[in-house]
Amino acid sequence: MNSDAPDGKRGVSQEVARGAAWLIAGNLITKTVGFLAGVVAARGLLPVDFGVVAIGRTFAVLIQLLGNLGVGAFLIHQRGEVEEYCVAAFWMNLAAGVGLCGLQILAAPLVATYYGDPVITRIMWVIALGYLVTPLGSIHSILLQREMRFRAMTLRDLGLSGLASALTIAAVLGGLGLWSLVLPELVVGAAGVVLNWWLHPWRPRLRLSAGHWPRIFRYGRYLLGDGLLAFLNNNADYMIIGKILGPTGLGLYSFAYQRSMIVPDYLAAPVTSAAFPALAKVQHQRDALAHVYYRLAKATALLVVPAVVLQGILAQEFVVTLYGAKWSAAVLAMQLLLPYALTRGLCVHLGTLLNAVGRPDVGFKYSVAALPFLVSAVFIGAHFGVNGAAMATGIVFGLTGPILTAIVFRTMGWSFWGFVESSRSALVVAAGMGVGVWGIRALVPEFAWRTSGGDLALFGLLGLLLFASLLFLWDRDAYSELMGLLRKAVARSA
Repeated sequence: MNSDAPDGKRGVSQEVARGAAWLIAGNLITKTVGFLAGVVAARGLLPVDFGVVAIGRTFAVLIQLLGNLGVGAFLIHQRGEVEEYCVAAFWMNLAAGVGLCGLQILAAPLVATYYGDPVITRIMWVIALGYLVTPLGSIHSILLQREMRFRAMTLRDLGLSGLASALTIAAVLGGLGLWSLVLPELVVGAAGVVLNWWLHPWRPRLRLSAGHWPRIFRYGRYLLGDGLLAFLNNNADYMIIGKILGPTGLGLYSFAYQRSMIVPDYLAAPVTSAAFPALAKVQHQRDALAHVYYRLAKATALLVVPAVVLQGILAQEFVVTLYGAKWSAAVLAMQLLLPYALTRGLCVHLGTLLNAVGRPDVGFKYSVAALPFLVSAVFIGAHFGVNGAAMATGIVFGLTGPILTAIVFRTMGWSFWGFVESSRSALVVAAGMGVGVWGIRALVPEFAWRTSGGDLALFGLLGLLLFASLLFLWDRDAYSELMGLLRKAVARSA
């Protein structure tokens, strides 16, 4: 990065780097523990179990979004004292939780009737109970993020992840079936509230402060609208596929989708959590904001691109080794979804940027325009099976990321090519790595000692070493930045 960057730019960039290191380290450990629980669940359950739970969760997420009042973004966006807003937001969230619980209880039988499976009713009823609990700790969690207390957030998430994974594994081994994917969430939600109250000293007062509700809602209305449209963009595939292909087809698709998103969710999402407060600090300083964002995009690309390329090349080995041969039918679908995983990882910070500068309306308007294309593509693709649906999703979402980036950058008055330049080294070097790994694997004879697990470990390690070596030769500064971020993440996790 530029050595002559102003102190303000360097300071905010360093805050992002420190926060990202904490969150990446914690996220990797958290996700690894959850990943292991997912492996146990996938080996112990059937695709139909995942499909039925996916239907129930999809509509539960829709109902949850109706209560997304934009409270978190509003509080982080505000400068100065926020005590009164916190009190108002606490009671807003709690009221929304009660309302959403009742709404989901009423809606559950209708959803179950539509998909022809009465179990969905009970799944949605159980999930609804969580709406009464999680609002109790939401403001505390927002304040931890606003104050950039990433160490506390990381340790909290590690504990909750360990608890969730232990409960899931115990439930699967105990023969609870699909309920192994549902019941642990209630316990973890309650534990999260307790931890949030313990970590942050803020306490609600017994007054509604309803006079502040309109202002919070005015800020959050676009986030609510954008969230609902984002839900349809992200879950229209589940709703359509569940109806056309049934729970088993949806189970295979949801398995492929979730595994294809491992890289952006593991590596890019924690960087975004660290970035929002930092971007909000320089929201009125155009040059500093651009400097921080480009550095953020470059670091994210260096993490995401090589991992996605390796996942595509080693998809068969990845699925068979970890989840078993019964999931082989989902391998091609996972590969077809990887273009979306790539652009999702590269463009993951756009929503954060818009929220930080107070322009969530841009994302809302774009979601309105993009939704018809997604619904049409998935509806057509689903008639060609799981792979057809995956191809439709991968193509549509793979294109939306770059298009939205161009729109956002034009809104900000920035050059789109600056974003391309920030990702160039990662894209070029990862392409070289991919060609190298594919070529070497093709040349290695099919000896009897070669197994899926052995190939996954051998060629995965080879790919990482090849990427690091090529990056060192291609872009020494990018190599140094990546190594620095990884060293910080390792140090935080030690």
